[in-house]
Amino acid sequence: MPLDDVADSIDTFASQQAVVRAIGLRCPVIQVRSDFPVVVDIFDTLLTAPVRTAARNILEVPQHVLRAALESAPRVMKSVNLPLTELDVEEAAPLFAGGISRFLSSRLRGFLRESIQPSSLDPPSHDLIVHTQESQWQVLVTQDFFMRRRIFGGSLSTPVKGALFSGNYVFGGRRQADERWERYSVTIPTDDGSLTLESI
Repeated sequence: MPLDDVADSIDTFASQQAVVRAIGLRCPVIQVRSDFPVVVDIFDTLLTAPVRTAARNILEVPQHVLRAALESAPRVMKSVNLPLTELDVEEAAPLFAGGISRFLSSRLRGFLRESIQPSSLDPPSHDLIVHTQESQWQVLVTQDFFMRRRIFGGSLSTPVKGALFSGNYVFGGRRQADERWERYSVTIPTDDGSLTLESI
C-alpha cells in the first residue's frame, strides 16, 4: 500500500510543530466546515515562492520570516474561501492524528478493493476526471487532514484528468488571484471515476 505521501505529511507536520512551539506561536487551521478543521502546512501555504526556493523545508526558514508569515496568515489567506483559525500546538496534534487515521482507513479500503497483480511494482492509483462550473481554473487537491496545495492534472479546466491514490481529499482551484475550495472531502476512488466541483 503506497504511504510515501502520508509519511511526508507526517514528517512535515512534526517539523512544523517543533518550529511553531519554539517561537511560541499557534498553528493555523482552516475550517472546511464548522466540524471539519484541517491543519495548514505553513511552508507550502503561507510562505512566498522565493522563501520556499531558498529553504528546502520549514526547519531552514529563519525564525523572523516564519513569525512574519504566521502573523500575516489572515491577510495571506483572505483570497481563500475557507475561514482561518488558530490552535495551540497541543490541540493541533490530536486533530492531525485523527485526520490521518480516517485517511489511512479510507486508503486501506480502496487498496483492498483493487485486484492487484502480484507481479506489478506500481502502486495502484485511480484515474479521475474533474469537471468545474467555469473554465480556465487550475484544479488543486489536498489530503483532507493537512492543507498542502497540490496541482491536479496537467491542464486548466474543464475537464481536468489526473490520478490519485485512494484516500480522502479536498478539491479546489486557483484562477489568477482567486482561490476557492470545496466545503467537503471526497473519497477516492469515486463510483464513476469523475467529480464535479461546485465552488469553481
